[in-house]
Amino acid sequence: MPEVKPERVLTFSSEDRAFPADNLLKCNAFSKWKCQQPASKQASVTFKFERPIQFSRLDIGNEASAFVEIEVSRADSAEFEVLLPSSSFMSPMEAKKAVSLNRVRIFSGNELTPSVASQKWDIVRVTCTQPFSKELQYGLSFIRFYRVPDPQDMPKEDEDRSSQDSDGALKPGDLFKLAKKHNGEQEATATTSTETKPVESKTVTQKLRENQSVLNALGTSTPPQRPTASQPPASAASPRPEPSTSQKRRRILDGVVVAFSGYKNPFRAELRDLCLRLGAQYRQEWTDDCTHLICAFPNTPKWNAVKGKGIIASHKWIQACNATKRRVSWRPYRVGRAPSPVGHVSDDNSEPNADEDSDWE
Repeated sequence: MPEVKPERVLTFSSEDRAFPADNLLKCNAFSKWKCQQPASKQASVTFKFERPIQFSRLDIGNEASAFVEIEVSRADSAEFEVLLPSSSFMSPMEAKKAVSLNRVRIFSGNELTPSVASQKWDIVRVTCTQPFSKELQYGLSFIRFYRVPDPQDMPKEDEDRSSQDSDGALKPGDLFKLAKKHNGEQEATATTSTETKPVESKTVTQKLRENQSVLNALGTSTPPQRPTASQPPASAASPRPEPSTSQKRRRILDGVVVAFSGYKNPFRAELRDLCLRLGAQYRQEWTDDCTHLICAFPNTPKWNAVKGKGIIASHKWIQACNATKRRVSWRPYRVGRAPSPVGHVSDDNSEPNADEDSDWE
């Protein structure tokens, strides 16, 4: 389903100067919005879309809010309808301990109000509350909106494939014609082959006789030369070509096995492709052979499960390795305060920074 982005922020209840409401318009998952003061009764932000949208899915990344509610309206109306009823993102115990602040939830289908989700809207209001703690400054880490696909959204490749399939469809009688044509071609080939065999045999016999007469005239026959131990066959003597410098540098993350936490498509897919292109291996979930957890937020369940077992870094470490064409240290990109694995040595400059060449990708 296609993602649709708000055109602008219409209003907001309050915002922290370091985390303004406009951050939610950015694609960067680290651009948060927080209310100005802790212990606020509620915090809200209202978005305006370019045209009315029929929403089909909502991806919400929390930032210390206990409950989140989504309402919708239209530009020519002052009334709001509830698209997503107030949904829990933190328990009272989690709020008091200030843990699980960045839980991500996805809402679609029956989780949205059916009578409201079946209509189109161009104004969305997000309301966050945190009644369990008066010390947390809360808001959202991100929010993504998805709409119901329109008929014209069908990819052009599918249209081309459909037209090719229709052009290549067999009409009545075509299968019989193709079989008859194929049999005729086989018969013609067999006849031609039978007719040419005596000519070829005669030509070969003539050549053998001519060669034999030449050898008799010379009085000697030169046997074919066999390779000796000092002269190994050409295939064994020629070593395999070593990979070029650019091929070596394309695998600067060789030996790295990554898993992801907190990333959503399409950015997740792009990040996975970049890791594979740099030579790393990818796992859907954290396994015993994983070495790095590429994590969007600290204190997630996967973050807590992995800390002390592997390296936890943000996606910016992968991008830095790609930009510098070498494996840089992950420490400046560490997420949270997770301890390093036991016995780990920083991988800064683990590969020499070779001269750049034109075929780097």
